[in-house]
Amino acid sequence: VDARRNAFACDQAYHHATHAVSVELHWDFYSKACPEDPQPDLASIWQRALPASLLGFPVLAFSPCDQLAHLADHLLHHRLALRLRAYVDVALYLQGLDRSPSASALQEASARWNIGRAVPFIVRFVDALLGCPSEIAGWTPDSAAEGQQRQQLAEILFRLPASETMAGEATFLRLRGATGLARLGHAVSRVFMPRDYLALRYPPARHRLGLPLAWALRAWDLFALNREHAQQVTTHARSAQNDLCDAAARHA
Repeated sequence: VDARRNAFACDQAYHHATHAVSVELHWDFYSKACPEDPQPDLASIWQRALPASLLGFPVLAFSPCDQLAHLADHLLHHRLALRLRAYVDVALYLQGLDRSPSASALQEASARWNIGRAVPFIVRFVDALLGCPSEIAGWTPDSAAEGQQRQQLAEILFRLPASETMAGEATFLRLRGATGLARLGHAVSRVFMPRDYLALRYPPARHRLGLPLAWALRAWDLFALNREHAQQVTTHARSAQNDLCDAAARHA
C-alpha cells in the first residue's frame, strides 16, 4: 500500500541493505489516526528553519527553539511514556547550543507547535531530573502546581507501562467507568475501522472483497492484545489499577 496517499499514515520505515538500522521517514506530524492530537503551525515553523547539511546534502533544520519544541511534542505524542533517553536528548541538545534560548522564545515555539506550556515545562523537568540547569533568561518563578506536576512525572517515569499496554491505555481510561453496552459499542467501532486505516495493517483490506477477512483479523488481534489487560481492568486487579492511575496522571 502507498502510505503517502493514506490519510491515516504520516511515516514509513526505510531500510537500506548496507545499514543495520532503519530510518523513519515522516512527511507530516499527525494523521487521522490521532485526531485528538494538536496540529502544529507548519508554515510558521518552516519559515524559521535554518540551512544545514546532512551527509553532504543541503537540508533545512528546525531553529533551536523549534527543535526543542519538537522533542517536547514527541514526548507528548507518547503521553510522556518514553524512556529516560528521550529526556537525556533534551539535555544534550541544550548543552550543545552556542547560546541558550530565552524563556519567551521557548514559549513562542510552544505556541507554534500548539502544545500549551509544554516546552518550558519539559526543559524545567529535565533541569531538575538530571541536575544540569540551563542558562535560560527570563524564567518566571515556578508555580506550586507546576512543581507538583514535575514531581509527579519524576515518580512515574520509572514505572512506565509496556508498549503493548500503553497502546490501549487511553481506551481503558475512557471505558473503565463505562457501561457494558458502551464497551461493546467501542469494541465494534475498533473492528470496523475505515478501509484506509485497515489497509495499512491488513493486506486483504486493500481490496473490497477482502474486507470481511480484514475485519476478522482485526477482531482477533484486538482480542489477543487486550484480553488479559481488559480482564485485569474489569476485575479491578491492583496492578492494572495502578497502571491506570499512572496513565491518568500522564494524560492530565
